[in-house]
Amino acid sequence: MQFELIIVQKAPNDKKKIYYALTSNGKVVAKLHDEMHQEIITEIEEKFSD
Repeated sequence: MQFELIIVQKAPNDKKKIYYALTSNGKVVAKLHDEMHQEIITEIEEKFSD
């Protein structure tokens, strides 16, 4: 993967199953993404609470 944000693993017993996990960099990006959404929600709530 280009940015190495996820790890892809195939299940050893079932070739149809694929497991995905975040790398440490992926966890950082996910956290920042969640924080960005929270900031947007807070701004919207503040605008409508007036």
